[in-house]
Amino acid sequence: MKLATAALLLALFSLSAGPASAADAAPTPAGVRSALEAVMPPGLRLREVKLDGLHVTVKGGSQNVQQVSQFLRAVDGTPSFRNPKLDTMDKAVVGDSSFTMTMDVQCPAPGERLAHNPCDPAAAAATGSVFKCKVNGTTTYQSTPCAAASKR
Repeated sequence: MKLATAALLLALFSLSAGPASAADAAPTPAGVRSALEAVMPPGLRLREVKLDGLHVTVKGGSQNVQQVSQFLRAVDGTPSFRNPKLDTMDKAVVGDSSFTMTMDVQCPAPGERLAHNPCDPAAAAATGSVFKCKVNGTTTYQSTPCAAASKR
């Protein structure tokens, strides 16, 4: 009887312990946004981050094409994302561009530590700094410090 009770308790504990492997880990919207914001160049803005399983669609705005290119390269250089692709890039009349990117999330292996883990449920509770900047006459809020001339 004691052995059966111990086995049942062990089984219940295993179920409540959370993901056992990276395959069981799932990205969180807040974790994905945090990982993306960590590599964003100044002046780039994320308007929408949509998570569908392991697939992410990002819609944002930028001052120029170079910022989007820099962001795409930075995302490609992180272990958190795979196959980043620029889907659309639209240049507005007033100097602001909008873009849409897609990529896949790569959850870390068990025991692997990432500074910005898109699959960490604790990322939802994490807080960060927000910087209010003036970019081409428009007030923006971003996770990275403002360029020296745009601080307000």
